[in-house]
Parts: sequence; C-alpha cells; structure tokens
Amino acid sequence: MIGSGTEPDFYYMDIFQFPFFAEEGVLQPLDDYMAEAGVSRDEFLDTLINAFTWNGQTYGIPKDFNTLALFYNKDLFDEAGVEYPTNDWTWDDLKAAAQAITEATGVAGFSVPADPGRFPIFVFQNGGQIMTEDFSDTLLDSPEVIEAATFYTGAREEGWAIIPQDVGVGWQGEAFGKGDVAMVLEGGWLVPYLSSQFPDRVYGAVHPPAGPKGEGNLVFTVAYSVSVNSDNPQAAFDAIACITSEENQLKVLESGFALPSRKALQDADYLNENEVAQAIFTGAEFATPFMWGLQGETVNNAMAQALERVYLEGMSVEDSFTQAAEEVRAALQE
Repeated sequence: MIGSGTEPDFYYMDIFQFPFFAEEGVLQPLDDYMAEAGVSRDEFLDTLINAFTWNGQTYGIPKDFNTLALFYNKDLFDEAGVEYPTNDWTWDDLKAAAQAITEATGVAGFSVPADPGRFPIFVFQNGGQIMTEDFSDTLLDSPEVIEAATFYTGAREEGWAIIPQDVGVGWQGEAFGKGDVAMVLEGGWLVPYLSSQFPDRVYGAVHPPAGPKGEGNLVFTVAYSVSVNSDNPQAAFDAIACITSEENQLKVLESGFALPSRKALQDADYLNENEVAQAIFTGAEFATPFMWGLQGETVNNAMAQALERVYLEGMSVEDSFTQAAEEVRAALQE
C-alpha cells in the first residue's frame, strides 16, 4: 500500500519493522504535533518511546507492549518441594530449581528453545548485546554471547532443560500447558492461551532470573505512526492522541487485553492486583527492544540456526555462533 501511495493516514508500526520504515522516510515526525498538543515523551515508558525514535525524532506513539516473564508451574514446584521463584532469582537459582524438579518429578525444569525472541535476554544478562549500538555490526561472536549461549544450550545437555521438540510440540507454551516443563520464558500472550486451552493449569510469573551482569529482558511493542503522505496529519495525530490517552489505556488495561505504555498507569489497581501483569509490566524497566536494525530478519535467522546447529548437529557453541556472525556480516556488507 505504501509503495502504491494508498496507505492509511496512520497505522500500527511493529518495533521489528520500524527501522525499515524510518530509513525509507515514509513516516511523519510527530514531535511538533506532540508539542502543540502538550503530549510529552516523558509521559511514556522510556524503553518504548525511545524504541520509535530515529535520528532524534519521534515517529510513533507506543500503543502497548509485552516483555518476557518466567512462568512457573506451581503444582510441579509443590510436588518437588521447591520454593517458588522470586524477582531476585539468578541463573544459579534457576538451575538449582530446574535440576531439583527434574530429579523429583521426571519433568524437565526449564525450556531453552532455538528462539531468537527468547535467547537474547541471556546475552543481556551476561553484559552483552546482539548488535552494536548503531546496528552496523553484530556481536554474535563476542565472549558475552558465547558464554550466554553455553549456559543456555548447556541446560539441555546437562539434562535439566528441554527444547519443545523433545516433548513433541512446536511451542514451549504448549509444553508448559500440558505440564511437560516446569518453567518457560514467555510474554502476556501465554495468559489467554492457557485460559482457553489449559484452564486448570495453576501458575505464577516473575521477572527472568538475573545473570552475572544483572537483569535483562526483551520488550515487544507496537506504535501508531502517521504516514508522511497523509492529507490529514493533524487529524491523524489527534486520533492517535485520543487512542493512547491515559483514560483509554486504562480501559484497555482493565480489559486484560494489553499493558499500557503510559508511566502514569504503573500504579493502577489492575497491575497491583495481578501478579503476572505486574511482572511483565515492570520487566520493561530493564528491557531492550526486540529490534536489530535493517538486517533484523537475517539476525533472527542466524541466531535460531546457531542454536539449532548446537542442539541438532552437535556443533560447538563457539563455532556455531562464529558462523552466525559471519552470515550477518555478509548481509550487512551487501
């Protein structure tokens, strides 16, 4: 639609696709409209508003978001006599609990899928990054990534974690629902899935365990952006301002549909009374946007394939991630 000039005045902009649109200049800068309407960037969670900033200009008003939380099966923890996770857990705590549950119940304690939307948080927790700050190079062959991948894939090799294929499913959320794994890293989308498919599953959720260098998470978000070709940019922005107002975001929050992007709602009753929503909302404080620059798809594929080579072909972590880095660099050079 954009290529043919028939796009809407404003539309959803996914964080993963945002760099392509911003680079092509097809989005309207919103800073002047925000200033005139008295809408400040400071009203939104920093991680979210910064994610839709390009060359110092704002190109999207964040609609809502998700982060990853550590979901845990309370029945399996009770059966194994292991205390429930807390927000203060570390990698060592995760490993100890997963080993204890695996030994006591015969059910794997944790899941480590070859998923580029899960693995990176271990890199952040180990003080690393997937790409350089300007996305001009990859860091997939850095010591921090290699160490994180060694811990991550080693969990399966040591017997206290699985990949979804080990229990005959394609997604770890299904394995969790079936009771085939005690802990998974997933976002809020797991909640309605469990409610509809596995309503008897008793679970809780906390922040992902911290690594040697502290906490880390991913934030998945979308924004509303205005087309640079819009004949009605002011009306488009006014509509966005209405939809993302505190009043309307509160309605969405209380419906259980999505988490708000506005800081003012961080103390809303719904969040204070909902353990899972609270864990996901506060996870944004130390999260990195799920976005790797203009070659994001290549980076995602390289990460997934690197993990698969370790799991399925027995390749060493260092060799596999060195190959992944070479693949990304080749794409960047093109």
